[in-house]
Amino acid sequence: MKKLHIAFSICGEGHGHYGRNIETIKLLSKKLPDSIITLYLYGDTLNIFMMDKELPENIKTKQIPGLRFNYKTTGFFTSILSTISNLSNWAVVLREIKISSVYLVLSPIFKLISLIIKKPVPINKNYYNKYFDYYDFAISDLEPLLPRVSLIRGKPFLTLDNQHAMLYGVLDIKKFDFKERLEHFFVCTFLQTYHPRSDLSIITSFADIPIKPRYRKKVKFVGPLFRKKILNLKGKESYGDFILVYAHNFIRGSLFPILAGLKDHNFIVFTKFDDDLKNTIIKEKHIKYYPIDPDNFINYLLTCNAIISTAGNTSLGEAVFLKKPFFAISLEGQFEQRLNRYLLEKNHWGCGCKLSKLSKENIINFLKKIDYYKNKLKESSISDNTEKITDLILNKIKKEMKINEIF
Repeated sequence: MKKLHIAFSICGEGHGHYGRNIETIKLLSKKLPDSIITLYLYGDTLNIFMMDKELPENIKTKQIPGLRFNYKTTGFFTSILSTISNLSNWAVVLREIKISSVYLVLSPIFKLISLIIKKPVPINKNYYNKYFDYYDFAISDLEPLLPRVSLIRGKPFLTLDNQHAMLYGVLDIKKFDFKERLEHFFVCTFLQTYHPRSDLSIITSFADIPIKPRYRKKVKFVGPLFRKKILNLKGKESYGDFILVYAHNFIRGSLFPILAGLKDHNFIVFTKFDDDLKNTIIKEKHIKYYPIDPDNFINYLLTCNAIISTAGNTSLGEAVFLKKPFFAISLEGQFEQRLNRYLLEKNHWGCGCKLSKLSKENIINFLKKIDYYKNKLKESSISDNTEKITDLILNKIKKEMKINEIF
């Protein structure tokens, strides 16, 4: 059998995409030792993958252009306008339009020619080689270019993320206010436009979300994914005298002054050490700052009393797994983060607020209820699903590639 080439593209926003995918990627490389897995990365995800010195030899990394988002505290439309006003993003949008246009315009023409001459006329299979090498099968975590190239090349692909839960999941939309419902409508429209429908969509989340009946054949929901370093900590966790904070640069201006005023608590803060930090950092004895480092962060995650961070699915899953109460700051205009906060509060594992409503009183109320959340977390049952997801991927590869045995 020829060497199997797998393309795996990952969204570059935040660091949660690394935690969600890394063990699946490594397990795939182990079960497919003769394959070549190329990771197509950009932004934050590229940076954190480059820190990983334990990637197997059959895994390669390659940088691609990626759409970046600018976050504002004033809402969805301001964030969108801010994002599209960023000139570097327009190049990615134009590439998406170009790829989609090639597929939508040329595909019917080639099919018509094939019918007339009674001979297949394939679209150029090597299209877009500038960024994407040859591959047999594609996997994408909310990255839009690879799925479009797969459509043009006629290659099977699947999606692996938690964002598609907003499109395929059964949600009690009445639980959200009008503005949030509007955001849900726009994000579903965005997902359908931004990310072509795949041959299989795997949805992973730290809390259960049922799938709409009409999608269940091509959409599979599984539980969360964890890094081995997190799994190895199970049973070793304890509660120290500090609160762990993961501060993205766009929440520092609102969060740091609040932390400075809470002198009865100790805070360990992980954030990006950049030029903007000196404008937002507030030096107090009860606050210690560290640069973003996934391994060092885990050490403090194991012994913290609770966590304050944005409402990312991966970080929430790791906190629940280690029974750590969580204060979730949901970003404006990101319904996914609002949904994650809703799931957190629904299960009584923590609470939170939107970034524009962040206040000292909200965090104090959370700190007062930490013991209550700890008791609720003791009742939670959450486990790793890396093996399950890897098997779903391998079975899909076998079916699409018509291979009887691949591992």
